[in-house]
Amino acid sequence: MSLRDYQYFVAVAEEQHFGRAAARCHVSQPTLSIQLKKLEEQLGVLLFERHPRKVVLTMAGQVVLAKARQMLRLEQEIGQLAQAATDPLAGDVRLGVIPTIAPYVLPYFVPFQREQAPQLKPQLVEEKTETLLQMLREGTLDTALLALPLDDVGDLAITPLYQEYFFLAMPEGHPLTQQQTPTTKDINLGELLLLTEGHCLRGHALDVCTSLTSAENTTLRATSLETLRYMVMAGQGVTLLPALALNWPKGHGQPSWPHMVIRPIRGTNMPRPARQVGVVFRYGYPRAAALKRLFLGFAEHLVATHLGVKALEK
Repeated sequence: MSLRDYQYFVAVAEEQHFGRAAARCHVSQPTLSIQLKKLEEQLGVLLFERHPRKVVLTMAGQVVLAKARQMLRLEQEIGQLAQAATDPLAGDVRLGVIPTIAPYVLPYFVPFQREQAPQLKPQLVEEKTETLLQMLREGTLDTALLALPLDDVGDLAITPLYQEYFFLAMPEGHPLTQQQTPTTKDINLGELLLLTEGHCLRGHALDVCTSLTSAENTTLRATSLETLRYMVMAGQGVTLLPALALNWPKGHGQPSWPHMVIRPIRGTNMPRPARQVGVVFRYGYPRAAALKRLFLGFAEHLVATHLGVKALEK
């Protein structure tokens, strides 16, 4: 048995298909099948139920999968320890980012990273929060940029980076455009547009607006902030957008879009609505300290260059 055999095993378990797993591992399908058959013989158990179009893990295979992932993660961490001893800001780093952050932060992070840590090579994964947390725990990600707070993550280390204010986006001619700073309670029933279930920004909007369970427009939901923006421009309702989604660098006038008006929004008996963004690592990740410094420096850069982005109180 070798670590490569377990890499093949994990690939088949995740792809549920020998052909796709072989392509992922850059080997021929017969080679992969032969090695996995030998692994089953050496372990004395069947790891897969083989069906014409897919494979399914047996109960024994499910137990082995958890341990195989641990073994492969330990192998990676040994290599990362060696990397950290030489230059922790060099080489590949697998970075996860949620969809409501990635398109608006990465255009600023990538140039900053290339200037501050040119030897670092981020490999980007864009997924929802729960998927990224699972990937962190499994060792298939090194770090992730996520919106805070996070529930039940005692096994992961979180460093808050910055907060960004929410703005109210409205169609031209909407009554609230007459106010310079509307409040959350001013949003009329049935016109608030939100993302679909599973997006953390949806939960943040629910927390921000009063009586939101009755205020949400349940007939129109979007899978991205850009779709929400176009729905507002089409006059379908109003929505909340985080500051960086507005692309509003300091020293520039307020961005404008056709048929849409942006206003800062106030809370009622609460601070100005905002969301926090942080970076998350596994405890013991050997390059965490160096990457944390890089991300904190990037947060300072965002605060210095963009309106609506604020440093967190220390």
